[in-house]
Amino acid sequence: MFPFPFSFLGSAIVPDVPVEQIANAEAMTFNGAGQYVSAGNLSAINGLQKITYSFWMNDSSGSASYPIGTDGQLILMPLINSDRFDVYLNGTSGSARIYNNQTLTVLNTGQWHHIALVIDSTLSTANQRTKLYIDGNAYTDASGTAITQNATIGTVTTDTNIGRASGSVPAYFSGKLDEVAIFNTALSGPKIQQIYDATAVVDGVPQTANLFTGGLSSSLVYWNRMGDS
Repeated sequence: MFPFPFSFLGSAIVPDVPVEQIANAEAMTFNGAGQYVSAGNLSAINGLQKITYSFWMNDSSGSASYPIGTDGQLILMPLINSDRFDVYLNGTSGSARIYNNQTLTVLNTGQWHHIALVIDSTLSTANQRTKLYIDGNAYTDASGTAITQNATIGTVTTDTNIGRASGSVPAYFSGKLDEVAIFNTALSGPKIQQIYDATAVVDGVPQTANLFTGGLSSSLVYWNRMGDS
């Protein structure tokens, strides 16, 4: 289990080498009523204009869910019953709600899905600054609101929570989460596909991506194996 922040900073170039596999037998279950994991204050994401969130999610609520939340910074909120994936980003240049009303019929209650959210605020075209990948496939924001400013992640003053979006009325995730990771770069589509493809059963043993391989270690800020070591 690696529930601590790493001190790898910078915009490292990710070599095009394959992601290896590692045994994955565990995940964490959240009851939607107060259970969550604190990732601590991730100062390594302060001021980033490029960031990638990657995790596996098995929602059991069938409604709004909150797999990752940093108070005042970012909230990821898949709405399974509405086929939507809302993302609230609040940085030094303002806030934006992205992927609002995005049609995502591939999200199903009670099934595992790999989610990767890539933010690159340095891009000049607003609707290209965020990319959402579900099970290795990229989804464009056809109906929602794209980031309209070159927003960066502001100074983080609160903990990043897994399974909880904090605020005046905290909201919690109901279901299972696994392999929660944050990178300080905008991962490419092929690299995200490698991470997704690495999860398989090999000789009867569940495997998942080893995020210390495939050229990923230099950009890995946080990785929680959610029960595995």
